[in-house]
Amino acid sequence: MLATKKWFRCPGHAGRRTQPETSQTLRSGLAIGCACLLLGGCGKSPGQSELHQGVRLIEAGKPAEAVEVLGQAARILATNQLASAQALNHLGIALQQSGRSVEAAEAYTGALNRDLNLFAARYNRGCLRLEQGNYAEAIRDLSTYVTHQPREARGWLQLGFARWHAGDTEAAAGAFRQAAQLAASRSLQARALNGAGLCCARQQQSEEALRFFEAALQLDPSFAAAVLNQAVVLESGLQDRLRAVEKYEAYLDSGAAGATDQAVRDHVRLLAMSLRPPLPSDQELATQGAEARARITNLFSRVGSVGPVAPTGVPPAIPLTGAPPALSATTDVRLADVPTSAIPALALTSAAPALVLTGAPAASVTGALAQVVSTSPVPASVIQTGAPPEIV
Repeated sequence: MLATKKWFRCPGHAGRRTQPETSQTLRSGLAIGCACLLLGGCGKSPGQSELHQGVRLIEAGKPAEAVEVLGQAARILATNQLASAQALNHLGIALQQSGRSVEAAEAYTGALNRDLNLFAARYNRGCLRLEQGNYAEAIRDLSTYVTHQPREARGWLQLGFARWHAGDTEAAAGAFRQAAQLAASRSLQARALNGAGLCCARQQQSEEALRFFEAALQLDPSFAAAVLNQAVVLESGLQDRLRAVEKYEAYLDSGAAGATDQAVRDHVRLLAMSLRPPLPSDQELATQGAEARARITNLFSRVGSVGPVAPTGVPPAIPLTGAPPALSATTDVRLADVPTSAIPALALTSAAPALVLTGAPAASVTGALAQVVSTSPVPASVIQTGAPPEIV
């Protein structure tokens, strides 16, 4: 006869056979193990705690502190390709926000070496290269990003800025159109329309540019970059200095000029001086339209008395908000979270302030203004220092 398992009887249940004790123990252990798996494990795996802590520090606006924590997470997770890629992407974000752009680029590249499909790192590296003025590499990264994420408006917007800075206005306009069509928020769509207006300005289509800037303001009345761009186009494109002064004043009143506020004010003073009418003769007083004269006089008085103007021909850059935030593999950063960006300088002499280009890296003042004046483009005056990286 074949040997079988030895069964035991439960006390008080004569004749009833049950599973062996060893079997009961194994099943109990299996149940506990399954429960742990369903709950994501009995505890966080090594490195996950540091990764989550680093993400929280970034979100709390403490990137410098996050660098050390995320660096530790990346080292602990080094043998886990996908997890270490996430840690390196976040490390790149923290480094970029801490002003350590070279190390940030290395972190993003490391993330992509471990996970080629981590498109957040691709976007982040593209935005960083755009900020650094490496437009060819930025176009390469951002083009790859939109190829794999064709419905992502922020990718198209940043690609538009990269192409515009590279001088490919037609391709930039196409990217801005895509961004405007795909944008899920009014704020993001406004920035795409602003980009389209910049392309029109560069192509000497001043009236069309004004329409794009106005449409951007209809979508987002707080988007001061579009107001400054209107002023630039009115002054340098349409030679309408009176309306330009009004737009400059509206821009200054918005409070968006920030630290470079004085540069715009100096420019407006010079412009207002050129509009200030000479003292009229008695006959001219009788025939001149009082309303028109009062309008110009009031504008002049608003910019204040003409004090000393900066000796240099080009005022400092104007800060401007507006670049789409960097992408994250897990967290979708909203446009409202985007930090203030630096913008190219205004022309204080014959040329009007450069147009405002949000979402793009800062360019040299001379180069930016040369583009604006010679090809009539995009507000050189507002070039952003880069979009923040994605948070995964």
